[in-house]
Amino acid sequence: MNYQLFFYIKHFEPRQYLYSTRAIYTINIFIKQFLGDKPNYQKYNDVSGVMIRCYKEIERRLKLNVKDLFIEIMESYDKEINDYEDTKIIQNKDVE
Repeated sequence: MNYQLFFYIKHFEPRQYLYSTRAIYTINIFIKQFLGDKPNYQKYNDVSGVMIRCYKEIERRLKLNVKDLFIEIMESYDKEINDYEDTKIIQNKDVE
């Protein structure tokens, strides 16, 4: 996923369109493909790590500030992750 995101930003998304609906939609497609049909805690955690590492690499190598974009996209998954966590708490009990 890191490669897909970096490649997309580097080659397909003009700088003026980084925050466009199209760019956000495309990045979300990469995330959904990575998560698959049955996301689990590890996959959600991996997505967060990839998003952080990728935006840092984009800033370092391409000199583009995409931090806010990537954090906004990561935060858009908060409800989905919270719902997953709540389901697991019901299934397995909460951390003691």
